[in-house]
Amino acid sequence: MLIPDDPHLQFDDWDRLNSDHSSIAKFLSLSAGNDPKVNYDSIVEDRPKETACLLNLATAMSQIFLANETPLDYFRGIEWDTLTVDRFFGFALPDLAAC
Repeated sequence: MLIPDDPHLQFDDWDRLNSDHSSIAKFLSLSAGNDPKVNYDSIVEDRPKETACLLNLATAMSQIFLANETPLDYFRGIEWDTLTVDRFFGFALPDLAAC
């Protein structure tokens, strides 16, 4: 098996993400003011490693079942400017801490 000389990340487009993973698309729609599709396309293009991290974390959170919902359902905002390759910051309901 050969390793590509120029490996790169590949992401689903917004429409496919929205249809196949609606809970993650809803989470990513927590952007202030911007159209979620435009915001997603921008972050995929400009910050692919950070996007991969955010999608990995969102996928993991979508599989954690708390008393009533998943952690994704408690979020109310994402701080897009603070994304890094290992974390993100956002705003969540205080109820999340009690779960």
